[in-house]
Amino acid sequence: MAFGKLYLGVDGGGSNTRSLLVDNRFNPVGLGSALGCNPHNCGFKTAGDRINQAITNAIQSVELDDFEVDAIYCGIAGIRTTEEKNRLAESLTGFDWRQGTRLTIDSDLSIAHEAALGNAPGICLVIGTGAACIGKSESGAIITCSNRQPNGEEPGSGYAIGLDAIAAGLLLVQSDERNEVAKAAKPLIELAHSGNIKAREILDQNSKAIVELVSKTMEDLEWGSDKLAITITGGVGSADTLYRVLVQEKISALNSNLAFRIPQTSAVNVAAKRAFTLN
Repeated sequence: MAFGKLYLGVDGGGSNTRSLLVDNRFNPVGLGSALGCNPHNCGFKTAGDRINQAITNAIQSVELDDFEVDAIYCGIAGIRTTEEKNRLAESLTGFDWRQGTRLTIDSDLSIAHEAALGNAPGICLVIGTGAACIGKSESGAIITCSNRQPNGEEPGSGYAIGLDAIAAGLLLVQSDERNEVAKAAKPLIELAHSGNIKAREILDQNSKAIVELVSKTMEDLEWGSDKLAITITGGVGSADTLYRVLVQEKISALNSNLAFRIPQTSAVNVAAKRAFTLN
């Protein structure tokens, strides 16, 4: 079946990279995936290789003939500055799909906020391998905050929970890679569910770090007395677990005007939409 131009979005996190191809009517026609591509975790070259894998997988899954990928929009974890965007773009220059394709690289927080709240003001809290917030004020100003420290630690994140679980002797992991350590968060949370006191202490400690992150974002937004919408996303944050309950309870104690919202769509869908609107 012949077609024409396609548009591709990439949501690159610390643990997973997802891609979505859509046609000129915004119908999904291809999907891809790879390991996480935060360049501060795996390096810019490996990040580029993993983004390429997710994009190539999506292209190869298309059951159409005579098509071209016209535009690609990438929301990538860890990308904050123009220099980082350029370095990542440079790591993608040698791949076949790159020739003649318009490429935009942005932070994953940008697409996460739109996926969570659309164009409305509020805060999107992302708890996955890492932990970060993006807030949008009523005037449209954007504030981003991260718990990542110069030594690489990231209190409140899946990675931090995994490190604490290992340090406490509760769990073992096969690799010290960041995404592998973060995978230990799930069994640690399960231990806390089953009544393990040390596991519960680890969750309490990390949930406090998340609340500090949200509090700082609220302060930077200079939010008034109106209702503040907040959405919790990410692999660790969105799961229906004791950790999410602890985080939500502590955040609620910050301000009685907080209103928790369910994400409106997925981040990769937003990335694909942004590629599509470049048409």
